This record gives sequence, C-alpha cells and structure tokens, in this order.
Amino acid sequence: MHRNMKVGLMLAALALGWSSTALARNDAFNPDRVRGPVRPAVSNPNIENRVHDKGRMCMNVTNYGYFGNSDPSQDALPNPCPPGNWAEQCEYPCGGDQNYLYQAGLWIGALIVEEGFETKRVSVGVDGWLNPSVNEFWPGEGSAGGITERSIRPGSTNCLGVMVSDPAAVSDQDFIAAMADTLRDDFWLTDDPVDGKHRPLGLKITQTSYSFSQAFAEDFILIDYEIENIASNFLKNVYVGLYVDADVGDKNLFNEHTDDICGFRRSTREASPNGEDVLVPIDVAWIADNDGRPSTRGSGALTCPNVTGTRVIRGPNPRLETSFNWWISNSDQSLDFGPFWDIHCDNPLDPLYWNRTLGTPMGDEHKYQILSNTEFDPDQLWVCDMAAAPPQIIDPPGGNPDDTVRTWAVCDPSTEQADICNGYDTRYLLSWGPLGIRDYQDQTGRWIYRLNPGEKFNMTIAYVGGENFHDPTHPQNGNEVIDSTLFNFADLELNARWSKDVYDNRGTDTPQWDWGNDHIDGTADDDGSEGDGILDTGDGWYGEDVGNDGLYTEVPSGFRPGIDSVVVTYWKGTRWEKFAGYYRGPDAGERDGIISAVNNSFLFPETGGAGTEDGIIPFDLAYEHPVYRYWDMGWMSGNGLLDQGDGLPDFTGPPPPRLPALLHCVENTSNASAHLGGVVRSQQNGTCFTGGLGYELLNTAVTLRWSKRASEDPDYVDPFSRVQDFEGYRIHRGTTPLDTSFSLLAEYDLIDFAYFSSTDSMMTIPIVTTRPDTLPQDTTILEVQGTLKPYGNNTGLQDIIRDDSTYQFTESAHPLAPLYYSVTAFDFGDPKSGLGSLETRPTANAVLLAPAGTPKEPVKVVPNPYRAYEDYTVSSLGISWENQNDGTKDFYAQQDRRIEFINLPEKCLIRVFTTAGDLVQIIPHNTDGDKSAWASMASERWDLNSRNRQQVVSGIYLYSVENLTDGHGYEIETGKFVIIR
Repeated sequence: MHRNMKVGLMLAALALGWSSTALARNDAFNPDRVRGPVRPAVSNPNIENRVHDKGRMCMNVTNYGYFGNSDPSQDALPNPCPPGNWAEQCEYPCGGDQNYLYQAGLWIGALIVEEGFETKRVSVGVDGWLNPSVNEFWPGEGSAGGITERSIRPGSTNCLGVMVSDPAAVSDQDFIAAMADTLRDDFWLTDDPVDGKHRPLGLKITQTSYSFSQAFAEDFILIDYEIENIASNFLKNVYVGLYVDADVGDKNLFNEHTDDICGFRRSTREASPNGEDVLVPIDVAWIADNDGRPSTRGSGALTCPNVTGTRVIRGPNPRLETSFNWWISNSDQSLDFGPFWDIHCDNPLDPLYWNRTLGTPMGDEHKYQILSNTEFDPDQLWVCDMAAAPPQIIDPPGGNPDDTVRTWAVCDPSTEQADICNGYDTRYLLSWGPLGIRDYQDQTGRWIYRLNPGEKFNMTIAYVGGENFHDPTHPQNGNEVIDSTLFNFADLELNARWSKDVYDNRGTDTPQWDWGNDHIDGTADDDGSEGDGILDTGDGWYGEDVGNDGLYTEVPSGFRPGIDSVVVTYWKGTRWEKFAGYYRGPDAGERDGIISAVNNSFLFPETGGAGTEDGIIPFDLAYEHPVYRYWDMGWMSGNGLLDQGDGLPDFTGPPPPRLPALLHCVENTSNASAHLGGVVRSQQNGTCFTGGLGYELLNTAVTLRWSKRASEDPDYVDPFSRVQDFEGYRIHRGTTPLDTSFSLLAEYDLIDFAYFSSTDSMMTIPIVTTRPDTLPQDTTILEVQGTLKPYGNNTGLQDIIRDDSTYQFTESAHPLAPLYYSVTAFDFGDPKSGLGSLETRPTANAVLLAPAGTPKEPVKVVPNPYRAYEDYTVSSLGISWENQNDGTKDFYAQQDRRIEFINLPEKCLIRVFTTAGDLVQIIPHNTDGDKSAWASMASERWDLNSRNRQQVVSGIYLYSVENLTDGHGYEIETGKFVIIR
C-alpha cells in the first residue's frame, strides 16, 4: 500500500550499502554513440486504465507501469467501462467485494557505465511503499498512447460503444498498452528520497493482458511483456522482476494489509494419461489472508478464503538465475523485515548487510541488490523458527558441480517474529537475470551480459486464483498461530497448470511459417495457401512425450499404422534442422505423461540410438521466430522434466465444438450472416448467404435452422483430447446481447453412456448407443471401479431433425418485441485431463428476431395513437415494448420511446411530417443509414426524436414510405398517426 512512512529512519540505515564502484571498460562498446534515451524527456502521457471482467477474476490494468489499484478510500482509479465505478484491484471471484491485490508492477534494473564508473539503476512500475508512489513507466501522447482493446467474440462491442471484435485477438478481452521509462517531467514523476530525480534506463514495455471466459481459463489473467532497449547505449547485467503487494481482504475495510502471508509452491502431482501419479512443476509465488477472516476477527465465518499467486509462464530465458524475495514494509524498524542468508550477518561492508535491520529495499542500489541476489526465500511461516527453515542449495550457472548451502539469518534484531510469522503487510518480488548476450569477464571473474540497443526480450506471467485455500470445513483456529497443514492448494495448483497449458498447448506444433499446407518452403501447395499471410506450418516439434521411438507427427488421412510411414524432420526451417526417422504410428509410450527411454539411431547416433525423450533437443537450439524472434529451446534438454509443449506461445485452450450455423440454402429461410448493422442484405443472383443461424419469421413464432455438419463434422477432432467430442445443442433466448441475459429454452443431446468413478468423475469417453444393455454395467479401469451411467439428459436429437442435413427449432414469439436467439453446441469434455463440458457462447451467433408483419399488408403504425402516459414497459413473456436496453452507453430509459412501422417493403425510406408539411425525421429501413440493432425485414422503429434530437410534441403526424426495393419503381405509401403527451 502507499502508506506514510518515517523516511528518515530508513535513510539512516541505507548508508550501510555499497556506493558506486569502478568498472573495467568494455572494449566492444562504441564510445562514439550518443548515450541516453532516444525519446523526449518531457511529454503529456495519455494515461488510461481498464478492467478485465470476462472471467471470474476482475482486475484493473494501466498503461503506466502497474496493475491493481488504490483502495476506494484513497485516490483510486475509476472504472471507465462502465464509468462511475471503482476499478477493481483484483476481485476474485468478480462481484465478491474481496480483493486479492493492491498493486503489482515491473522492476527492471541494470548497471550503467558513466565516466568509467558503474552505477546501479532501477526503473519501477510501482514502488509499493513511498507516498506518493514512484511510477517511472509512462505511455505516449495522444490516442496512440492509450490502451487498445480486442476480443475474439464476433461482433463484440464494449460498453463505450466501440467495436472490439478483431481477428488478431487472443482472448475474450485483450488489453494492449505501451510505456517507457524515458519521461523525466517533474509534473509526472515523484523524486526518490534516496536517488532524487529519475534516471531512465531507456526501456520500452509493450504489455498485453488476456482474460478468458472459458471454464478452464476463467480463474487467471495472462500478462505478456515485451521489453526493448530503445536507448542508444547498451545495458549491462539487466535484471527484471515482478513486484506484488496483495493486501488481501474486504475492499471496504482498512488494515486488511496487516495479516497477509506468502510463500512459493514449486510443484504438484497429477495423474498421467496411463494413470501414474507424477510430479509436475508449477512454480507459483502465492499470497493470501492468514486465516480467511478480517484482521480484527480471529474466529467465525470466512470472508476471504481464497488465494492468488503469480506463475511465470515464460521467463526471459529459462537458464537465468531466479530469485524469490518477500519482505514486510513498516515505519517501525522492528517490523520492517525480510529473510536473507546468514552470510550477510556479520560484515558491515557486505552489500546486503542492511538486511539486518530492514526488509524494504529503498533506492536503486538496494532494489538492484534484491533483484539480483539469487535468494529463494522460505515461506513466511518459517519466520517463527528461521533456524529450522530449509536451506537453499545454490548450483551456480555454468555447470559447477559443487552445490553451495545457504542457511537463513537469525541475526535480525527484530523482536516481532511471531507477529511477522502469522501474517503482516507482506509483498514479494520474483526476478530473473542477468539478461542479454554474455560478453566478457571482469577483473573479479564475473560474467558481464549486455542488452544492446534495439534488442528485446519477452516474459509472460499468469496472475492465478484458487478457491478455498482456507477450507470452510477445516478453518484455522484463530489468527495468532497459523497451521500450514490446513492450507488447501488444490484449486490454485489446478488453475496454475491450466495457465501454462493455455499459454503453450501440450502436444501442439505451433505454426511459425507461411509455407502452406505442404509444409515445404517455396513449393506451391494444392490450395494455394502459401504466402497468404497465415502461419500454417510448424517446425515439426510438438514437445516431448514422443514414446520409445522419439518421433511425434500428425498422421495423414488414410494412414495405416505399422504399414505406411511418414518422414519426420524436427525443427524444419531452422539451422538445426534434423532428420529424426520414419513414423509408422504411435507406440506404447506416446502421450503417456512419462519420460521414456528412446531407441532411435537418427536422434542419438553417438550412443547407438539410446537416449531419453528429455534429451532429444540440442542444448543450444535457437531459431528466429517471425513473431517471437530468437527463442531458446535448448533449456528443455536434460532438465529432468517432461516438457509437453513446443516452447512457443499459443494463448488458447481446449475449444468447444464448432459454432452452429446454416451452411447451405434452405427454402423460406434467411441467414443471420446477411445482417450488416441494421441492414439485411438481399440474395444476389439466386445465391443465398450462409455461415450464420438460419431463421424464418412466422406470425407468432420464430424458427431457427442450422446445419448438422457445422458442429458435428466427423473430420474434426478436438486438438487437446484428440477425439470428436460433440455432445449436443442448447437453444437460448436473451433480452440484450450480453451472455448473462440469455436463458435456456431447450437442450438436446446424444444418447450415450460413460463410466463414472465413485466420486462421479467421468472415466471414459461416452459411447453412443441405443442399447446400453449390451455394454458391461461395471468394469475396472486402471484398477478403479467404474459404473456405467447415462451422460447428460439423453434426450436424443430426433425432435429437432428437419432433414438429413438440417436441424430446426420453433419457439412462440411476441410480434414486434425482438429478442436475441442463439444456438450453442457443447461437448463432453476430456476425462483424461478432468476438463468438464465446454459450450460455445450464446453471443457468438445470436440474432435479434421477432415476427413483424409482411409487405403484403398495408403499412401500419403501432401503437396508434401513442399515449406517453401509458405504461409500455410491460407485456407478455416479460418483454418490454420500451426500455429495450441494448447494453450500450447510448441507452437512456427516459428517451426510450418507440413506435413501430410494420408491413414495410424490404428496403425503404420513412419520412415523418407535421400536418403543416415540415419534415420531422427520415428513418432508413434496411438501407444506408439504418443503424437499428434489430435487422427486421418488415418493420422499423422510431424513438420519437426529431432530426435535432428533441422529443416531438403531441399532435397528428403524417408519414410516407418510399419503396427502394429493386423493381418497385420508388412506389410511395402514406398514412398518419397520433401522439398524445
């Protein structure tokens, strides 16, 4: 938190740190280059913030260095979408009023050479302790400096009325921001009490954050950073860290920061596909309330039982040294505490001797020391007995076989260990380094790394939530003594595993080159897809778990295992291209979740073919990716882990079935794909539109139609489970184009059966059959007893079959009261991974429909007369004639008046006049200028606003309808209506 502090007390202790030290000159550096940032030092940054709210975690992000927010009692950021609300720091789950983050941001440090001396310099997104805060990353000027929003949702519009649907989007809600540490304007920057004015490193940060609505990804937010040296001088021994201050508790209470605890979770166990229990790394730094209750209450009901953590999905370089430091900031020196190695206890000249009295790293010197100290602090509960805390084993980079043991200091004069141990104002820092190219060794023997001008690197984190960290059935007995055996990490571990799988899909060869479907550079393929701008060719590597032959490849259609063969080349298109053998089908060890011994003379010629899956990748494999640039994969070789991804980001997860749509022409059926804004495009040259939901409007009903093949294509398989997992359809109806407004009308699913365990977990893929009596009722699967049960409702699909190619569903509908209709497809999940059923979103193919008359009848106005004092907000089926909130910022209930022109031609212009002949309004119908959400073929609404946006007065009004439909020669029909106010 940004809390006031006694700066003088801490500055006195800072004098114990090292001052600048002399540095040997780097001969490779060009002294003729102009040093310093290339961007101007003074500007007017376009600061913005936005809130991720598409999953179960709602979190504020900014374009000036941090994510999170101040609490409502301070100078907090508002939520711009919708405006007028506080922007949630990190509410989990959304709407629960419990926050699991105060502020978090990047710390980046480097050694700067100036006039023969070396100084430590750190730029921070948020300092976390000084008041006012030190923020040193700022965006550019104008609209280009703001936050860009994208969404994978078709036709998606945010609450500001901006269309955000974008084919380049990754998630339901992408926020993209760019910032740099080059601003030096005193108006924006706070002087550091130790270092004074901000001294830029010359860094640009491009931050892209992702929020997902799918069940497997709704409990985390992914944040990807691209960090670039935009200065004209090199940066030496760069370290990058993520600083997190959580302050877990009720957003409306103060002092909730005083009882936080943190730690690090390195691994968890999961069942491999063959049923074995294996240990998998998750590497999550976590922080939570100590007992799940307000800080002033040590008993009773739990109010904040959950936990959040940071998982590093992609480090800047997996070979880098990693540090995990936590500390408590407090103006009382006895409470300002952080763990440190005991080797720093006794020597006042030791650079980290200041840790004896302080935990908070104040100033660039101490921040850089914390970023680069390679410590991995024990969990906070060990403070009660630091002498017994597990020591840290240091295995220095470079292959030094001599492990070094580091034990934890007990020399801190703090008398408040018990208070610190059971929770306090805790914050942590995850850091990596040194970054850049290994350049030379200085006179002390240390290696110097340099990040040159223009060079950049990436890192990706997941801010992950986990429910019921404090189990309501087994809560802590109080907040004085915390029992770690009562912590429940299960949900945090599950979501942390999914965050990695969403980032880098297991067993997926991520496309890297636009080589077409033949995968051969420079050779045209049959469909001409090479050079179309779409990456469709990978390097042949899917990740490990390739079985005894060490080969992993896609099997062509018609492939006969054991008879046919496929030539396998790993890392095709790189300088490491390697022929790996002939694939003749999967062997026993393929995709079993276990590291297997490999016998393949092409991969291991030096050992006669003997090796392991974990040793297939050459240690120095690196290639230039068109998006992610140089990506070092050699770290996967021999790391002792089963690396099931290909090392390149996918940012996607298991998909639901393909979206239901009408893919062919059906008599008397319109298609939603013909809708363009308020215009329904006409069929041209006898062809029809396809690709959206088909529909037919009857007098008092709506009929929906869609193709069978769209979601049930037998050639399509889920890329995660490797099976065709379609299960059924659901029909929904909603009042607004928002997912939350849709209600279920009907569900139809296959008649199928699966085996379930005693805990009702599905153990097998469902079997479609009308004769379940022919299946064994009970069976044993991997030594677990399974019981055969119906999967789902087993309604069958026969009630919606129209013909061999089409389904249809008919629902009664109120004339002239449009509602959104949608058909979703759902699957049965994946019993191997424990993933539940996934469903397409109702908003993905929703269409606004209602019966609306016919052009065969004379044009009418409804209601006529219109009485302003009449309650037009209530009708049957719960539908409102007025107050049709469309979910956008343009809706104002007091202006939502409505009359409807019905029985209109397909295309026309409606003109409204006074009896004196004055033109009041022109209303386009299904032609240029029609912006109505309801794309009706036979009706059009008018909100009773004149051309100057004023509500019209009582009176008699005339109208004309000019027919613009092809072949109707601009026919005109007239009439009148009455408005009574």
